[in-house]
Amino acid sequence: MEKKSLPIMYGLPDFNERTRARGAATGKRFPHAGIPLEGGCLVDAKNPKEALMLVCAECQRELREWNEAYDKEHGAPR
Repeated sequence: MEKKSLPIMYGLPDFNERTRARGAATGKRFPHAGIPLEGGCLVDAKNPKEALMLVCAECQRELREWNEAYDKEHGAPR
């Protein structure tokens, strides 16, 4: 695993079908893929913009494969 600085996303996330499906798969297939972190709904200039996290190259590969399979089955995101 490698330490990487990941973005923290604030505000209401887009809970579309793809996001829900990826969220369900994340914990089982690619828990350390380096998906941006959800910081909560309150947006404030004082909130941190990034967080140092451990990221796994194998998890990143699994995420890429999951994205490709999802896109093939459901169509690419717009």
